[in-house]
Amino acid sequence: MEDYFKPKVLKNGRRKNKGLQFITKTAVLLAIVLAVQSLRLPSYITGPAVNCVLILATVFTGVWSGITIGCITPGVGLFMGIIPPAAAPLVPVIVAANITFVFLFSLLDKLNRYFAWLGAAFGKFGVFYICLNFLLDAIGIKVPAPLVVAFQLPQLYTALAGGLLAVIIARYLRQVLD
Repeated sequence: MEDYFKPKVLKNGRRKNKGLQFITKTAVLLAIVLAVQSLRLPSYITGPAVNCVLILATVFTGVWSGITIGCITPGVGLFMGIIPPAAAPLVPVIVAANITFVFLFSLLDKLNRYFAWLGAAFGKFGVFYICLNFLLDAIGIKVPAPLVVAFQLPQLYTALAGGLLAVIIARYLRQVLD
């Protein structure tokens, strides 16, 4: 871990610190997500924005950045009242779904970015579906029916919308940054 924060000297004599870049990019992207969450916009706007940032973090900073943001945002959403208190038992499910979203996108992005977007969105939906319909019942957690509905197909739609937006933004940002 020491070497990760040790600056790397480039050919032009400049120094590049990957650890510092990771922390900075992750913090900026997390701040964007938290700002969007603090606006208390409807979930059909906030959800795609969060999913978009998860993908952008993964593309430009790496899978651990996306996972970090994906683990923090549900707790903040609960704390800020975006996620209703009745849905508090779902926070670990949301975290697992976000990790699945980021990990699948990162894994499949090596093949094709659009395939990665679709695979990650459906993978996230799959985690919600399995947890809400089987896992939570099996461990004795009862979730009200309206919450079950709210955390299934709407989550697929927000993952698809946010992922597509991220793929488009990433393409244009890559052109600007290169």
